[in-house]
Amino acid sequence: MLNPCIRIFSVDGYYAEVSKRLLATIESVLAHQTTCSIALSGGNTPRLIYPLLAKSATTEWDRVAFYFTDERGVPADHLESNFHLAKTHLFEPLGIGLDKAFRMKADHADAREVCHEYAQCLPECLDIALLGMGADGHTASIFPGVPSGLDKENVYMVDGPKHPKRRMTLSKDFLERTKHLFVIASGRGKAEKVKEVLSTPVDVSANPVQLALNGEWLLDTESAVYLKPSA
Repeated sequence: MLNPCIRIFSVDGYYAEVSKRLLATIESVLAHQTTCSIALSGGNTPRLIYPLLAKSATTEWDRVAFYFTDERGVPADHLESNFHLAKTHLFEPLGIGLDKAFRMKADHADAREVCHEYAQCLPECLDIALLGMGADGHTASIFPGVPSGLDKENVYMVDGPKHPKRRMTLSKDFLERTKHLFVIASGRGKAEKVKEVLSTPVDVSANPVQLALNGEWLLDTESAVYLKPSA
């Protein structure tokens, strides 16, 4: 069993503390290299974190390249698009253009073409990836029970369990190579799954989020409520 770094924050201070941790990591990366690559996620928690990141006036955002862990098969301006979420709450406030924000074109008809295109624009490995965790243990759009053979590609298309079913995702193997992996999970509704994935033997086919057990888990006191102090 891997030993992840677990950080637990108060409910009231959670989003501010997560944003501080991400900004500190971005700035640490930029202190040692020319650029920083980060893959963003969608969901309710990033929706509240991105505006806080956008308030940072000291971060050299022009040296940051933005990618995505996954995307739904919807247009770029769709309310369920992860790109739309990041564009609205992060890219537009910071004035970041499409030359620095690489959208997954999951709505494109030719899945093979767009997956290959996205794989070509990715760095050899990401500096930072921000991952969420679903109630079923999925992360990015890597769902329980999906055939592991898909992982031979860095980017692939898959059907998710909910509408819109079509998803484009970075693979488990590619995400595992990320230098700084972060898992964000907040709220009592995530508590049982957080306890399970952090205390049971690794089975990424059943709980894909366990691919990030070598990363940092940023939890609030509600999602961490069932963890033992020594976890």
